[in-house]
Amino acid sequence: MLRGWFDEMDPNPTPATGAAAEPAVAEFVRGHAPPELPQERLHRALDVLESPWPRREEVMLRGWFDEMDPNPTSVRALIERILDTGLEPVAPPDPLPPIELDDIDLIPWMGIDPTGSENCSCLPMSR
Repeated sequence: MLRGWFDEMDPNPTPATGAAAEPAVAEFVRGHAPPELPQERLHRALDVLESPWPRREEVMLRGWFDEMDPNPTSVRALIERILDTGLEPVAPPDPLPPIELDDIDLIPWMGIDPTGSENCSCLPMSR
């Protein structure tokens, strides 16, 4: 019974879906950003918008966006709401190091004749 309750009432937040929350919101903010808004805050809000969002916050964002007017006061309020969610932009992974020739290991395939007959068409393997 307790296990069933935990399954129904998952205390963990919904994980991020992996996609940006709403590309249309980012485009809207980009196109209607108030000119007096510091560029650092605008870029931070856009970075957060273009990162994966948990489903619950994504629904909230869509609700905020549906209530929007394209005036600077509304856009500024939307940016503040986005930053107040506490979500962090996703840092890109470190690039992989370049592949060197010594990093490549080839595993050749060869056939094995378990009977040891002389008619085996398998080629000898050399390395």
